[in-house]
Amino acid sequence: MAIAQLRLATGVLDATGTIEVRRAAAQAVGNLAGVVGFAAYDMADYSLTDRCYDLALWCADEGHSQALRATVLADMARKAAHLDRHGEALRMIEAAQELRGDLTATGRAMLAASRARLLARTDRPHEAREEISRADEWFARRDPATDPPWLCYYDDAEHQGSIGKTRLPLARAGIEVDDTIDRLRAAVARHDPQYVRSRTFSRVRLATLHCSIGDITTATEIAQAAMTDAATMRSARMREELATLASATAGLPRPQASELRRAISTILAKK
Repeated sequence: MAIAQLRLATGVLDATGTIEVRRAAAQAVGNLAGVVGFAAYDMADYSLTDRCYDLALWCADEGHSQALRATVLADMARKAAHLDRHGEALRMIEAAQELRGDLTATGRAMLAASRARLLARTDRPHEAREEISRADEWFARRDPATDPPWLCYYDDAEHQGSIGKTRLPLARAGIEVDDTIDRLRAAVARHDPQYVRSRTFSRVRLATLHCSIGDITTATEIAQAAMTDAATMRSARMREELATLASATAGLPRPQASELRRAISTILAKK
């Protein structure tokens, strides 16, 4: 359905109009291409993901929008990192950070959070913590009224969830565990009801963190709420997050850990 809508939308790229209208149309199509690309990435259709992101980058150039280019590069970096191509992902994020023009403080915060996550995953904790501070500084300066449509999702809940995810490798190493828990809790509490997926990701990650510190009781309580929603999602990424949560229960007290693993297995067994 999304691809059909995208094909239909590309028709406006050939329409006549003023320069301003044509640029706005290119940006709108580029935004849609990015959304469809991310949906394809979420379902592990990487070939379709790449085609959509290539179109989105082309539209960003046609629309003279550095902000859109930066957002697409950030999404491309997320896919590269997911496939363990961390060096490539870091180069993409840093290229996006070097762009000038119409990037807003919200966009800068999103890019800094993304770079921090890559630094944390590549065992550079000191640099990661510095980049997290920069992300928080940019976010404190944001003015949503100046943000382009494709950044409407990056609100306080998304920022807290993004930083919480970034901090997970550090928290598992015993670095600022309480702050990471607070970030993920804030994300869960503040997510708008329409962002069920984002809230569920934050809940699963929070449950995984509680498992890693040996708190199976709290982990189970959080996971139960998450799995109610996760069971309805067709998401390769969510399945991977649930598998990570199941692995984190290894060695924890029974029967709670065993019951949690069985509940996760039931979801993962569904096609």
